[in-house]
Amino acid sequence: MPSEDTEMKYFLDKSYNSETNDMSIKSDHNQDASKVKTYDCNICSYKTKYKSHLTQHLLMHKDASEVTTYDCSLCSFKTKYKRCLTQHILIHKDASEVTSHQCPLCSYKTKLKRCLTRHMLIHKDASEVTTYDCSICSYKTKFKSHITHHMLIHKDASEVTTYDCSLCSYKTKYKSHLTQHMLVHKDVSEIITYDCNLCSYKTKYKRCLIQHMLIHKDASEVTTYDCSFCSYKAKFKSHITQHMLTHKDPSEVTTYQCTLCSYKAKIKSSLRRHMLTHKDASEVTTYDCSLCSYKTKYKNCLTQHILIHKDASEVTTYQCPLCSYKTKLKRCLTRHMLIHKDASEVTTYDCSICSYKTKFKSHITHHMLIHKDASEVTTYDCSLCSYKTKYKSHLTQHMLVHKDVSEIITYDCNLCSYKTKYKRCLTQHMLIHKDASEVTTYDCSFCSYKAKFKSHITQHMLTHKDPSEVTTYQCTLCSHKVKIKSSLRRHMLIHKDVSEVTTYDCSFCSYKTKYKSCLTQHLLIHKDASEATIYECTLCSYKTKFKKYLSSHMLTHQKVSNARSYGCQFCSFKAKRKRFINDHIKRIHPDVSKAKFKKYLDSHMLRHQKVSNGRSYGCQFCSYEVKWKIFINNHIKKIHPDISEVTDSTDEAVESNTC
Repeated sequence: MPSEDTEMKYFLDKSYNSETNDMSIKSDHNQDASKVKTYDCNICSYKTKYKSHLTQHLLMHKDASEVTTYDCSLCSFKTKYKRCLTQHILIHKDASEVTSHQCPLCSYKTKLKRCLTRHMLIHKDASEVTTYDCSICSYKTKFKSHITHHMLIHKDASEVTTYDCSLCSYKTKYKSHLTQHMLVHKDVSEIITYDCNLCSYKTKYKRCLIQHMLIHKDASEVTTYDCSFCSYKAKFKSHITQHMLTHKDPSEVTTYQCTLCSYKAKIKSSLRRHMLTHKDASEVTTYDCSLCSYKTKYKNCLTQHILIHKDASEVTTYQCPLCSYKTKLKRCLTRHMLIHKDASEVTTYDCSICSYKTKFKSHITHHMLIHKDASEVTTYDCSLCSYKTKYKSHLTQHMLVHKDVSEIITYDCNLCSYKTKYKRCLTQHMLIHKDASEVTTYDCSFCSYKAKFKSHITQHMLTHKDPSEVTTYQCTLCSHKVKIKSSLRRHMLIHKDVSEVTTYDCSFCSYKTKYKSCLTQHLLIHKDASEATIYECTLCSYKTKFKKYLSSHMLTHQKVSNARSYGCQFCSFKAKRKRFINDHIKRIHPDVSKAKFKKYLDSHMLRHQKVSNGRSYGCQFCSYEVKWKIFINNHIKKIHPDISEVTDSTDEAVESNTC
């Protein structure tokens, strides 16, 4: 009676696996292919040295009704090959019931000896084993089945057998891919799931569990794949393969082109993912959150979204070793770490049209839309108002405007009563409660300006540039020009009637405004000094609830040479405030023609308009409205003399229609 090991060896030797056969008959590789008898398939180009392999191969060309099928008695698995059923049965057995094969060099275990034989090739150098090279590209592999699989990439779909899904439009050149795809259409209760014994992770795919388990291991416990060009490291070989494409020139790699737009990708899966953007939600499978109304076309997006509903103690958090940044997503930490690196240490993405540079590829893609006309790109339109945008993420954020606070998740500050619909706004808000020494500050290289927010310093730098050096945004209804696009959108509200836009109403008085930030500032009036943040001058006793008033007040303690100054274009006069320049021109240069100062003519024309027809300025303390901002300042001094903070704050007033 042969032993169990002998039977297993016999089975493995007979099994239809090219790698095992190649290892067991290495001497055949040294023979000339012309001297070895081959068995050819008369239906396709398949060739083999082994007659039994041809017999098994011919079953592929037969329908399931024409051959004997082997059915699993424990699940719905069916196969044309008896050996496949034998292997499949091991899935239903406990590890203690079958012989397991352990790798002597790592912790790898398997129920199949041939899998261990294949695995051992990983620990061998390419020079020690036979490698299979692609004759069309530079692809190399230690496994014959891999080269067979790879060669299909270079063949057109018409040249090979395709496997079509009977439930959707999915097609593939690989039968194993179709088998995996079919799991998408099955409920979790109908199939075997692979569960992680260290967390709540579940999957329909064994390979996904194997990859997932690496998350729970330290980098020292697993083999890492290092990039030879940069410091990138990965636990997964497929990740390093994809990463290496970033170091290659586009001409050196195969690119996948979208047939509906100009999108290109170096990775085929990225193109498949992109194609979903061109499909309607009704045409594809959507993944719905069971805790809120969130929907997505991408499964990994739902997985990430679910983390929002979990407490920090329930999920793994990733901590930055250089600052206090924390995140539930590892990729976010990887992106964040680029902030701490110098531009010379990382790959930068440069705009070919302007001087914009970034460390993030997604940012350059986002930025390039600025240089394209609306007719050249897909626009995302709001179904509830006239809002349009080139960026899908902007539309998603905009839609929150139309939702009530009770319908969405709000982000609350744990140090004050601040609430917001946007996570990024809370992140920015939290910087208010931190001292300048605790956070990274962005300093202007031309003046003493400092900011906690990079976007603020970017906008500030525009003040030091000549108008000819930056893009300006022109109002189509008046002569107003700005360097910041958001300022133009804000300005356009001036030309709209109150009935055409959303208004923000004060719940304590009759104050209304088109601008949310104005309402936020106005509400400080109704708060006691003990309830609001007070901004104090470090050089005198001045106090205010408004940060911008303190910034304006601080100019009184600076010399013109040290502070940002405004210069007269007709003489050497300089002032800290722009309105002083306007007053100076009226007094000192009265002979200047009206043609050079069209804005004065525009200001004069306001005399012939009603307040309701033109741009107006409103008092933030009562319902008074006027055409000229300076009259608001005088009104506040005369009618509201008891409001010392506003009176002492350099004559600035909050407009009813613009801040």
